[in-house]
Order: sequence, then structure tokens, then C-alpha cells
Amino acid sequence: MKSKVTGWTHWNDKRFEEPSTNNKWKKFKQLVIQEIRDKGYRFSGYYHQQGDFGVPVIDGKYRFEVSMRTWGKVMAEAERNFGDMDYVKWAWDAPEKEVYPGDEH
Repeated sequence: MKSKVTGWTHWNDKRFEEPSTNNKWKKFKQLVIQEIRDKGYRFSGYYHQQGDFGVPVIDGKYRFEVSMRTWGKVMAEAERNFGDMDYVKWAWDAPEKEVYPGDEH
């Protein structure tokens, strides 16, 4: 079965596991980036950690929780910005109007 983002939840939601291996984490990161691109989500690392729907759920089993800096890098890569400092504009605050998973709820 091909892995996919199956939903979004809040930080530290114990219904879901954290990825157990680095290889799985890297694969999940790419899935999350593609989901952000496909759905047009735009939100900061702060919302990732504090928001109701800031944490991606993979395969209905795993939660993808990362630091604010790493989330900034995820967002930058979703915008196809790969510079060393491109994460900064998304890590703590959003440079534009945020679009959250859950806005459609």
C-alpha cells in the first residue's frame, strides 16, 4: 500500500504514533510537502505545533511532528525554495495569509 496523508490533527495526539525510523520520516516529509502543494496549505511552524489541525497524519497511524524550524523548511520546500535560510519566513510566523487544513471543516 502506498503511504499518504490521511488527515490532520493537533500536536502530541497520542492516537497516532511517531515515525520509528529516519527512512520513514524522510518518506513522510515528501508526502507532506506534496499534500501542502496539492491543497494550497500555508501555515507557520507555530500553527504546526499549536493549531488544531497543524500536524499531518500519515496512513491513519503516524503523526508528523517536527520543530518550528523544520516545519519552516517543509513549507519552503513546498514552495520550491531550497536555500539554507528559506525556512525562516515560515518557522515562527507566516509571511502571508495562512490557509489551514480544517478551513474546509
